[in-house]
Amino acid sequence: MRIVAALLRWRLVIAAKVVRERDLARLLVALAFVVVFAVVMVGEYHFFTRSFRAVATLGVAGPPLTLYALEGFFVLVLVLGILSVVATGSTVFFRVAENRLLLSTPVPIRSLFVLRGVETFLLTSWAFALLAAPALIALGVSHHRAAGFYAIGAGLLLGFLVFAGALGTLLTMVFGALLGHFRSRLAIMGLTALLLIIAALLVGRSVVPTRADFATMFEPGRLNGTTIALHFVEEKFARWPSHAFAASVFGLATGQGSHPARTFAWGLALPVLALAAAYWAGGALFRRVVWRAAEGVLAARAEGDAVPPRGWPTFPVVLRGPVGGLLEKELLTLLRTPQELGRAAFLAFLLLLYTFFFLRVPVPEDAGTEDVTARLIAFSLLAAGYFLTTLALRFVFPSLSLEGRSVWILLASPARLRALFWAKLALYSLAGFVGLGGISLAGGQRLGLSPAGLALFGTLLALMSVTIVTVALSLGVCWPDFRGRNAEALATSGGGLLTTLLCLVYVAGTGWLGYRLLLAHLTRAPAGRVAWFLGGAVLWAAIVAAGPLRAAWRRRAAVDLG
Repeated sequence: MRIVAALLRWRLVIAAKVVRERDLARLLVALAFVVVFAVVMVGEYHFFTRSFRAVATLGVAGPPLTLYALEGFFVLVLVLGILSVVATGSTVFFRVAENRLLLSTPVPIRSLFVLRGVETFLLTSWAFALLAAPALIALGVSHHRAAGFYAIGAGLLLGFLVFAGALGTLLTMVFGALLGHFRSRLAIMGLTALLLIIAALLVGRSVVPTRADFATMFEPGRLNGTTIALHFVEEKFARWPSHAFAASVFGLATGQGSHPARTFAWGLALPVLALAAAYWAGGALFRRVVWRAAEGVLAARAEGDAVPPRGWPTFPVVLRGPVGGLLEKELLTLLRTPQELGRAAFLAFLLLLYTFFFLRVPVPEDAGTEDVTARLIAFSLLAAGYFLTTLALRFVFPSLSLEGRSVWILLASPARLRALFWAKLALYSLAGFVGLGGISLAGGQRLGLSPAGLALFGTLLALMSVTIVTVALSLGVCWPDFRGRNAEALATSGGGLLTTLLCLVYVAGTGWLGYRLLLAHLTRAPAGRVAWFLGGAVLWAAIVAAGPLRAAWRRRAAVDLG
């Protein structure tokens, strides 16, 4: 373990060197992220505090709803944490270039496995910690807990993240061993899709409450109604390994729950058992897989198979012309890159999960629920905007920079950059609207929107897709980087940070305008009022997109190839 500590210490030395060198650009980006995270955590704390206090006023249904929220939260974090470890660990464990160097040294493979496991845990767990910490503090404040609650609760949360990380690491090793036998792209995509579909179905069926669940928790007139509802929630989540952690935190906060000592003991034991399994079984699988992974993931074809058969269509196959060829090349590059496929699959899982949640939300049927329906539509609009921002930051913003030092081929090609820009804008906007807009519109139809309401909702979604893609693509032209950096590094650059901030501010404004627009439509307000909010949404999109678009127009002739 001294080797692992020395290598981790070297990472800290490099980070400290960046701070000492006072690289202003990097420090500003880091400071901006710290400020954003601080604001988000404060907002989360106020949201959770108000939510827990509002639930506490419900009387008999308050404790069961609190437990249900905690159980659902822990299940969601468990599944997302495991999948995040698999998506990140498949690169960190097997595809980091440093592995070839370390494998040629006397560093034990078990130590390399521990090092990669710690790095993967740190890379994937910090986001969940930022989300869980405000929730834990809000829960303690709402129930007037002493300082000991926060210390024990923080320990349980840390143990839970370790548990999820250990399970994810073990699953990554199993996944790597399977891919050692099935090394085609089709097999990789098939196994990934199967894993994501199973996870989405399990989470969707467990986390989203149905009408029957609400009826059990809110059913009046029962003696010991709170106790019966608590038993119902505990039995619903008893098979999930996250139940021990959720029930323990709930018991510490409220003093209620069944078998508190047993659940707390399991909460302490599960991280230890998972770490032991990951260390021994995962380490053994890593020893078998890492050498093969260092040679490559995909099996090469035989020399004769590389020659296309007679009559095979020439490139480009689908799109035509120089611009079409460049677009098709970009799509094929994405499909042929295992890392990009893994990240796209993880984002697809989040989209699938969001879809399952939204389509299973109980639909309000009583009169006078127009405000609730409008809020649900606004939430769907905000969620779609967040996913569009994530996808645009990951795939649209770096699309020009990923050409790397071979960008001169693009500039020397017969394709006009202006035509390529508009073609990319149309392609990514259409993909975002079809993927996310179709799902959101299906949810809107389930909420009972009329054809006119669906048309208004679809207009907002199309406008949002075009605006976000325009901002990301334009700022990608303004801040190109042809030094061969990967998309993740480009997304965290100054241009990527500005793209994120602009898009999220735009999404927040559009969410409010969408709420007012749909509320006016549902309450049968005058047509002029509906047109006022629709025109405001169009004007807001034009204001947000105009600046980046103009900057990209002025920047296009001054692309720096250095």
